[in-house]
Amino acid sequence: MHRRRFTGERRVTGMQGVPHCFTFRFAPAAIAQRGAIDLVDGRDILLHVKPLADRLCIVLNSYFDGRWASEHRIPLPPEAFQLPLSCSLSVWKAGLLVTINGEAAVEYPIDPERLGRAELNLSPHVELLGAEASPPSLALEGEILVADIAHVRARLRFLDPRQMAPARLGDATLLLCIDGRPSRTRRLLPPPGQPLTQTTEIHFELDAEVFVTEGMEAELLIEGPEGRRSLARRPITSHFVGGVEHCSETMVSGFVFNPELPGRAVMLDIFVGDRFEGTTCANMQRPDLKDAGLAYAACGFRFRFRQPLLIMPGTEIVVFVRVRDTDIDISHSAWQLSRRVTRDEVEGQKRQALQVVSSVVKVLR
Repeated sequence: MHRRRFTGERRVTGMQGVPHCFTFRFAPAAIAQRGAIDLVDGRDILLHVKPLADRLCIVLNSYFDGRWASEHRIPLPPEAFQLPLSCSLSVWKAGLLVTINGEAAVEYPIDPERLGRAELNLSPHVELLGAEASPPSLALEGEILVADIAHVRARLRFLDPRQMAPARLGDATLLLCIDGRPSRTRRLLPPPGQPLTQTTEIHFELDAEVFVTEGMEAELLIEGPEGRRSLARRPITSHFVGGVEHCSETMVSGFVFNPELPGRAVMLDIFVGDRFEGTTCANMQRPDLKDAGLAYAACGFRFRFRQPLLIMPGTEIVVFVRVRDTDIDISHSAWQLSRRVTRDEVEGQKRQALQVVSSVVKVLR
């Protein structure tokens, strides 16, 4: 085995004492798409491994404080890029030993403390091998970041990166339950062509088929050969930005959007008192909102009543604008167009008006 060193670190003489060794396979599609292996710590990339067929080499690099460091290259013959490439990363005292196709090996210095907290990110068609060496039970932690009536967003993290191997994840399924009722499922393994990262966010959209209201509980579970296990829970709490801006006897208008799903228009139910008037979609372009700095401005609505509201003395007319199929009123709903005034209120207003007139007369005298 041929080893190269990029610094004055001591030469590695064997694999004894190596606590961890990860082996990866770059499929031809990954080589063609310039896929990579990244060990990431915060915004920095401690190690970036990328095959470059046009340069006939494997590039090793790091990214610190917004800048790429100097490239280190492992040359390979042209025929090596016609087949899948293997890459092994062995944790060593001074950093990592990088081995390509079991032959070319280099020592790559990495701060051990940062390496200990680094996370693994894989481009599409880069596969982690060696699932048989990982613990039988998936070491996975989860957190539900947002849970509202429209969607659930969660973060997952593999505690053992060896379990990111496709052979290990093939049968694992994520299950989303709302108040104990299964609502959505998806495979833990990303679809072909999607990256695989040690920490990842997942989204479940909840449409009209899912019965969900404020105060219910969202629960994320992992289901596999070893059974079903709960990862995280969170109550359903929705937040909408916007409100009613104008209301008359003929129409009601305003804007509203979900800041967690700004690209998904909010459906609204319109009521006059207890009477349902209809449903509208808050998807109108609002250039004024864009000028005010709002990133998503297609959130306006304008709803015309089926018949003009008849406003007569002594009548109470209140307009409600609610998120569809919920009791969630947007801001400035209820909007009161007119209200019933009692005789005592009228007499009180008369007395108040007479007091004001009397005060003015006294001042003029």
